[in-house]
Amino acid sequence: MAKKTKRIPLTAKTADHHILYEESVQCVEADVDFLLKTFRRKRNRPLRTLKEDFCGTAALACDFIKRNPENRAWGVDFDQPTLDWGEEHHASHLGDARDRLSLHCADVLDITEPKVEAVCACNFSYQVFKTREQLRAYFRAAWESLVDDGMFFFSALADPRPWTPWTRIARSSPSPGPTAPGSRSSPMCGTNTSSTS
Repeated sequence: MAKKTKRIPLTAKTADHHILYEESVQCVEADVDFLLKTFRRKRNRPLRTLKEDFCGTAALACDFIKRNPENRAWGVDFDQPTLDWGEEHHASHLGDARDRLSLHCADVLDITEPKVEAVCACNFSYQVFKTREQLRAYFRAAWESLVDDGMFFFSALADPRPWTPWTRIARSSPSPGPTAPGSRSSPMCGTNTSSTS
């Protein structure tokens, strides 16, 4: 008879906070479904390149990689232990597809290459920026990361729906970066595609 192992009670001290976060906050399958569906509907082609800013454990980037052998993803986060956890629990399970995922321990303001078709900032993570100047700098960096018709997806508190995608429509040089969504001078057009139409 096999010896029974003693089960450690789940407490705040024994819990893995990465698992708790993923289970309580994320639903990467639904998020990736939304990204793929919205991009195809707005761009009439499949989404193949994605940058996940504030990627944490890179669960979303890894799910995106699994969807199609042509998909490539870049994840950016400034916390190396969290990236290491994601490498062990998500990226290492990609097999040969791991080559199509690039994880960077860096400030999201500093990584704008290579250009991608979509940038996402999930779960209000961009709210780490506390001033207008910081937020503007982040939106500019996200915009600069995009190909000419790329899309920037981020969560917005003012919207009752979980995602508000912004569609990059033009690059004017020199550009001060994004201005008010939907304004004529804005390089981003406030196109909320998550409505039920």
